[in-house]
Order: sequence, then structure tokens, then C-alpha cells
Amino acid sequence: MRLPIRLAIEAPFHEVLPVLTSALLDVGELWQQRVEGRGVVWALEGTQMEPCPTQLSLQPRHEDNGSWLEIEFPDEQQRKEMLVVTMEELIRILHHHGIAVSMLEEEVVASTPTLVVEEAAPPDASQVVILFASSASKSYAALSALLTSLVKWYGLELRSLTEFPGTVDELYAEVAAARVTLGAWESDIGRAALLQARAQGRPRVALAQESSALPEWLTVSVRYTAARESFVRALDKALSEILGAPERTLTARPEAERMRAERRRIYRRVALNSQAPLEQRYHAARVLMESGDGAKAAEVLGAIIVAPGAGTLAEEALAVLGSLGEAARPVLWYLDACTTEPRRALEIARYLARTGDPQTALFRLEWLVHHAEESLRLAALDAMGEVGNSAIPSFIAFAREAGDPRLRLQAAHWLHARRAATEQVIKTTTELAMQVTRPDIAARAVGLLGTMKEEEAHATLLMIAHHSPASEARLAAAEVFHHKGENDTARGVLLRLAQGTDNLAAGAALDRLLHVSEEALEDTEQLMVNATLKSIRLRAAELLSQPQQPELIQQAAARVFLALERPALARPVLARLALSADAIELRRWAAQQLVLLGPDVVEEVRSAFAVTIDPVAGQYLAEGLLSISQLPADKRLAANWLAHHSNLPRAVEVLGDLALSARVSGSDAVQATDD
Repeated sequence: MRLPIRLAIEAPFHEVLPVLTSALLDVGELWQQRVEGRGVVWALEGTQMEPCPTQLSLQPRHEDNGSWLEIEFPDEQQRKEMLVVTMEELIRILHHHGIAVSMLEEEVVASTPTLVVEEAAPPDASQVVILFASSASKSYAALSALLTSLVKWYGLELRSLTEFPGTVDELYAEVAAARVTLGAWESDIGRAALLQARAQGRPRVALAQESSALPEWLTVSVRYTAARESFVRALDKALSEILGAPERTLTARPEAERMRAERRRIYRRVALNSQAPLEQRYHAARVLMESGDGAKAAEVLGAIIVAPGAGTLAEEALAVLGSLGEAARPVLWYLDACTTEPRRALEIARYLARTGDPQTALFRLEWLVHHAEESLRLAALDAMGEVGNSAIPSFIAFAREAGDPRLRLQAAHWLHARRAATEQVIKTTTELAMQVTRPDIAARAVGLLGTMKEEEAHATLLMIAHHSPASEARLAAAEVFHHKGENDTARGVLLRLAQGTDNLAAGAALDRLLHVSEEALEDTEQLMVNATLKSIRLRAAELLSQPQQPELIQQAAARVFLALERPALARPVLARLALSADAIELRRWAAQQLVLLGPDVVEEVRSAFAVTIDPVAGQYLAEGLLSISQLPADKRLAANWLAHHSNLPRAVEVLGDLALSARVSGSDAVQATDD
């Protein structure tokens, strides 16, 4: 294959240099770079001290703003072949980036293909390629048209032999006359032809099915697959290496590359035209990006971002610029240095971190973290979190001394997620849990502390639960202990809160006690009697006055209601006990207390009186009915009950008063007289 000794590159030095540097990193060899004069030289590692080292030299061409690429290599064939492979790949990469390359000096050399070439074709060979394959090899027969076209590309003719010649000498002559021998390994004639070509040292290529096992001496082989294009491409490459000519499949590339270069040139002209509308320049920059000209696209996008009146287009351009990667970094540096708008500076810092410059991004973000606007501070801290471990020192500093408690807590969360600076995380969360100006932050700090498994964190939680001035933090600590299964600890914390003087905290603690403590009934009863706040005693009494509670507990609740002068709350409890309590003493007590509530409970007294069979309770209810009810029927009912239960004088007194009373109707007086 013919490769250049000197290349003329139709692109400026500063554009070719980064592409060539990147390409040399990708070709698999190690090159040492140095600056010489106005150019750059790369020497192949291990050859720098030799008289004729393997090296490349890129120099600017001042007459037309292009570049020269000169190649020097030693005479040893092995190094020459290695350089040829390297340069072949470099040329392809330059073409891929839209950089036109032309050859100035050429030399015929053999390159090292993926399919290893055994021998070059002898100069006296004929212009015939012979395919040795039996008629049964239908796979290859079906490719005859494609193979004929492929061989014709190299100026040769294709002949096919499907049967053995008459003698071995005739087979020898056929192989000797062929420029290249193609042998179908699965056929007898193909295998025999390949063996004969090997014996004669003639160029040969074995065609084999994917499943066929080939001997080691068949170093040039092409596997037949159902994908005919792949098969022909591989055979094309093998013939190219043997014949020392360009592959047919590569011939279309120069025209395609030329069109791509022309496309890039047109859109670059629009993109760089400062008089063109911003929308057109933006579109052209997007095309340049797709064409591989990221550096120029970044330059144009940067100009759009800072252009007056760009509006939302500037935001779109910044987002596109951030997606360019390393090519965008110089423009991002410029934008970072000159922007004064905090939110744009935040976005630029994000993109700088993503393009591989976390330190510059951190400088900007550390400044934004101290901004007066809280949402911006938190957004900057969030962006710092995207930087990774290099941001750990900054997060430690913020967790330790930031003026915003929310910022400190967020920094502590970030550090804990990365298992970094555990001592500082514990210290920060402790300080936040012990402050009272931001109770919500105090509770969240306790929640973070509760996720830590260190013994120091557990001890700190206990301290906060018992001593924090923020009730929210103590409640949160009790919740943490409950979730960890330490219910006794949680119960102790909640009891102390419920017995305190903070109304909201005491109420919340009482409610949570019902779900945490197995001794909830006992704890509530204790609070009902001993709580400092009247509201907590009432709340506890309400919980204990329900019908499902033991009757003695209901009695205690009623006593609290009466003691706290809440007769309306005591009324249903007393009525229920007076009507249906199992213990006779409890019924009597309830009846006695119920009638003391006055006229408002006449219905409850009447209901209990109608079913009572206990003389003592009945006496209480009868007297109560007489005192709180003005209805003659109630008085006659009570008097009749008294007359039948050994209190006839009292009954006569009541009935006599009723008969003589001017306030009752004549019929009621007659009935009272009859009674």
C-alpha cells in the first residue's frame, strides 16, 4: 500500500495539533512529544537515542495557513511496517475530523493488515485470480458476480476451477500462473490448490466457513458469513494487502470527506459572521458540533451567550456548550471569569465540573454558597456535591461553620452519604439539635444522627433526648429509639416531655406514648393524675374515659374531669357507670356524683333511676330527681319509689306538697292525693 512520506494538511496548525495529539494516544504506540521551533515533534518511545529515530513533525505552513506533517523512520522493515500502520490510522482520523490531507512524496511499502500478509505478489505474475472451489461449494458460487467485480477493481480477471486438472503438474501450472490463489477450504480442489500455493510460495487466501477449523499455516483466511458485504469487505482487505493497492471499499471516502469538509466550511463561515442573526449562528454552531469541530462551535456559542439581547437563546446556547465536553472548557473559563449573574455563574460552574475542571468550579461554588439568597446557596451546595470527592474539604468547612443551619445540615448529609468526616458530622448534627431558633432543623439533625451506627452517635442521641432545649429534637430522638426497637428509652423520653410545661410537645409526647409503650394505660393514668399541665391531664382523662377502658379507670377519669371543673366531660362517664357498672359501689358513687351536676343531667338520672334495683343508688337517684326535676310525674315516680323502699314519711311529704301546689294541674294534684 502506498503511504506518504510528507503530508500537506489543509487546516491551520492550531486545529491539527489537538486532533493529532489525541490520535497518537489512540493508535496503541507510545510517543514522546516536544516542541521544536514553531512546530511539534513526536518521537516513538525507545527510538529517541537511535541515529535515525521514528518520529513525526508537525509544522505550520505560513503561505496558506495550512500545515506540514513530515515522517521519518529507520530502514528496518519491522519499524517501517509499524509506522505505516500508525500513519494509516492517523490519516483516517484526520479525515474523520474534516481535515483534508494530500500526499506530496510517496513510497511503496507493505502495511500490516488485520489479516496477515504472507508474501507480496511477484512482478511476473499473470493478471488472473483463480478461485478453486468445487461445484458443491454453492456459497462461493453464489458470490461469483461480487467476486468478479471485486477482482476487476484491481485490474485482474477472475477464473473459477471446480474440478481437478488432469495431472498434478497441471495443478502446479495453474497455481503458478495465478496472481492470487483463492481456495475454498471445504472443497478438495480448494484445499489442494492452497497446499500447492504454499509449496510454491505463491500468494494465497483461504475461504472458509465460520465453523471450519483451519491449520496454523493458513495465516491469510477470510470467513464466509451470511452477511455478504462483510465477507467481500474482508476479502477486499486481504487482496489489498497482497497486491499493494488501496482497498476498493475505501475509494469512496475522499469524496465523502470532501463533502463533509465543504459542509463544515460553509457553516463555519456563517457561525463566525458576527453580523449574522444570533439564531443563524446558533444553528451553524450546532452543525459544527455534529461535524466534529467542537472547539469552533464552543467559540461561537460563547459569543451568543454574551451577546446583548440573546435572552432565552443564551440559556439554550449555554446548555449546548456544556454538552461539548473538553472542547468547551476554554470558553467556559472565559464566561466564568466575566459573568456577574449568580445563577448563570452557577450553571457555568456545573459545566466546568462536568468537563473535567472541578477546582475552578469549586472556587466559584464556594463563593455562591455564601450568597444572600437561600435557594441559591442550597443550589450551589448541591452543585458542589456533583464534583465528587474533591469537594470533601469544602463540605467539611460548611458543615463546621456555615452561618445557615440548613446549609450546615445539607453539608453533613452529603458527608455522611460518602462516609466522610464522621466526627464532624456528629458534631454538626449535635450542635444543630441543641439549638432552638430552627426547631425543624433540630429535628432533621436528630434524624440524620439516627442513621449513624457509631457508638458515639448513640450516646449523643441519648444526651439530646434528655437535655436538648428543642422539644422537637427530643421528640425526634424518641422516634429514633422507637424505630430501633429501644422502646423503654423512647418511653422515658416521652414521659418526661409529657410531664413538662411545653403544651405542644407534651401533647405530642402523650399521643406517641400510646404507640410506643406497652404500659400505655399505666403511663396515661399517671399523666392524668400527675401531669404539670391541666391540658395534658384532661387529654389523658379523655383517653381513659372511653367505654372500653376498665370501670375503675373510667371512674378515675371522671374524678379528674370533676376536679378540673369539666362537668360536661364527666357527665357521659358518670351516666354510663350509674346505669351499667358491674360493681355496686361504683354504681352508687356514679349515681351520687351524677345528681350533683344539676338540672342538665335530668335525662341521665331518669334513665338510671328507671333500671336501678340497689336501694342506696336508688335513694341517691330519687332524691336527685326530686331536686333537679320540676315535672310532677318525676316527683310522683320518686315518691312512689321511696314509699316502697322504707322511706314512707319522705314519700308522704313529697306527695302532700305536690297535691297542695298551685303550680300543678288539677289532674296531677288528684293523682298525688290518690297516691
